[in-house]
Amino acid sequence: MKKILFLTRNFPPMMTEGSARAWQLAAHFESEGWLPFVVGPAEVTGIEMPASLAGADFPVYYAGKPVEAGELDPGALSRVLHGRPVNRLTALKESVGGLFSADSSGKSWEKHAAELAREVLAANPDIEVLYAQGPPSSPHQLGMELANEHGLLMVLDYIEPYEFDAQYQRQEKIEDRTMLSGHVVIMPSRAMKVYMLKKHFGALSHDDISIIRNGYDPGELSALAPYVGGDAVMRWVLLLERMTRKELAGLFSAYSDLIAEHAELRGALSLSIVGSQRDDAEEQLVKAGLHDLLDDRWYHSREDELDACMQSDVCVIGVGSSAANAMFVPERFFDILGMRKPVFGVLADGVARALVEEGGGDVVTPGERSDMTAALSGLVQRWQNGTLGSMSDELALQYQVPDALRQLRRDIVSRLLLG
Repeated sequence: MKKILFLTRNFPPMMTEGSARAWQLAAHFESEGWLPFVVGPAEVTGIEMPASLAGADFPVYYAGKPVEAGELDPGALSRVLHGRPVNRLTALKESVGGLFSADSSGKSWEKHAAELAREVLAANPDIEVLYAQGPPSSPHQLGMELANEHGLLMVLDYIEPYEFDAQYQRQEKIEDRTMLSGHVVIMPSRAMKVYMLKKHFGALSHDDISIIRNGYDPGELSALAPYVGGDAVMRWVLLLERMTRKELAGLFSAYSDLIAEHAELRGALSLSIVGSQRDDAEEQLVKAGLHDLLDDRWYHSREDELDACMQSDVCVIGVGSSAANAMFVPERFFDILGMRKPVFGVLADGVARALVEEGGGDVVTPGERSDMTAALSGLVQRWQNGTLGSMSDELALQYQVPDALRQLRRDIVSRLLLG
C-alpha cells in the first residue's frame, strides 16, 4: 500500500476555500488503495463532525490550538469555519487557516504541524509522497523542508497565486523557491497556469505545471436527497464570496426593486445564503427591507450547503469585482454545476464569469442595479413558466473530480517509477 502525507490548513470541518479540494484528493487516494495521512488546520471542538469525515478510513491530525465552538452563536461559528476573523477568539487568530485568517503566515500552525508530520514520518518510513497546499504559504514551506529531509516526492498545490494573500511581500521569495523547486506543481485552472508561466517567464516551461481542476463528485451528489420543488415558493440559494458591502447592497437593492415592481412576489420568494459572507449579506438584506424573504438557517458544513443547493430552484453566484478575484471560482460552484442548477452570476470578467457564460447561465456585472433587477425578473418569469433550464451537460461533464484526480495519481506514480 502506497502512503501519502497531506499538509494543509484547509480541511473539513473547515469550510475555507481549498478544504473541499484537499478532502477530495485524500478521499480519492484512499479509494484507490493508498493510505493518506492528513495534518490539517486547528481542531474545531463542540460541533458535529461532517458525515463524510466521520466515515473516513484515514487518520487526520489537527495542528494548532483547538477552537472551542460549542458556545458560539451561529454567526460566529460560521465565521470560524470559514476562517474569517472573530476578534474575541484568540484561538482563531493563532490557528485557523484560510486566505482571510488573522495569521496568514501560520507560524503557530507550522510549529505544531511540523511536530505532527515528523511523528507520522517516523512511524511510517514508507511514505513516498508529500502533498502541500497553499496559500497560505506555511504548508509549502514546511513541505519543502520535510521533502528535503526525507527525500520525498512532493506535490505543491497552488489554489491561488501568493500575491493575493495579505502577506505577499514576505512570501514572494518563498513562491519563487517552491515554484522552481522541480517538484510536481498543480493548479486548478488554465488561467492560473498561464498567469504563473508569464510571471516566471523563462524559468518555467509548460510541462512544469499540471492543471488539476476543482470539481464535483457525481457519487456524492447522487446521495443527496432529491430536489422536491413544485410548490408556490421560488427558492434561491445565494453563494456569496469576497463581495464588498457596496456590491452586496447593490444585489439586495435589485431584489428590493423587483418586489417593489411585483408586490405579489413577497412571500413567493425564499433566499438562502451559503458561503463565507452569510452574516454580511444578512445585514444588507435587512437594510433593503427583505428580512421576511430570508431563510434564516445557518449552514455549518459542506454537506448542509450541498443539501440547500440541491433544494433550490436557482443558484446565484456572487464574487467581488476586485482584480484579485479574476481567477477565483468558489468551490461550491462546481457542486452547483454538477447538480445542473440554473445559475445567475453577479460576476466581473474572470474565470467564474466565463464558466457561467459557457454553461448557459445568466450573468450581470456587480453594481449594475437595473440589469440585475431585469435579470431577476426574467428568472422569476421563467420559473413561473417552467422554462428555467439548467447549466449545460457538456460543461458539467468536464468537471467531474474522479477524472482529474486519476490523472494526478498517474503522474505521481510515473514520477515515483522514474525516481
